[in-house]
Amino acid sequence: LPNAYEETSDQAGHSFAGQAIGGTSEGGSISYLSPTIEFGGASIDVVADFDPNGGGTAGAGTGADNAAGYSSSMALGTKVSFAGLSLYAAQEEVETALIGAQNSAADAVHSMVQATYSAGPISIGYGEWYKNAGNGGTDYSTDGWSVAFAVNDDLSVSYGTLEDTREAISATAAETADATSIQASYTMGSMALKIQHNETDNSYFNANQTTDNTEIALSFSF
Repeated sequence: LPNAYEETSDQAGHSFAGQAIGGTSEGGSISYLSPTIEFGGASIDVVADFDPNGGGTAGAGTGADNAAGYSSSMALGTKVSFAGLSLYAAQEEVETALIGAQNSAADAVHSMVQATYSAGPISIGYGEWYKNAGNGGTDYSTDGWSVAFAVNDDLSVSYGTLEDTREAISATAAETADATSIQASYTMGSMALKIQHNETDNSYFNANQTTDNTEIALSFSF
């Protein structure tokens, strides 16, 4: 989603479980990225992944689930852009083995939809993500939006929010974590100053727990 520095989830003090898509197909996958297709002023991109060892150990800097019981996974995504509007959709299906004490297989499905629009100095976006853990598992959903504004060529600011919900299961009630992020980015010559402040309520689904994080990054290029 549009931002001046990083995603709203960055430094939020909470792991957004609903944003699971792609996290199981990055431990050694076969990937296909289509050439951009132009049609009537619109552009279409498609990506497909197959990972024979879904959830296996991922490379450094990635976030695979590494969950026991996963076998292969497949993912398909697309992006359609036209006149400043971009639409995204993707789904990942993970073949699973035994789920807890259920002693039965239940495939997990991760999906997302997202839209962003840019007009002049303003960019806005909204997205929804789902993690369907299959029979006997806990499901999660995440939704969020953000807006970014380029004040001038040097200064950009943004505001974003995300809600991550652990869905109700059996006698366990649903819980939601709410995160907001205010960011600013300023460049002057070789210097770049970036600031981000995140606040998360009910972080890690702990009621009445609030997490605050502030990051200030100053960099120079020569």
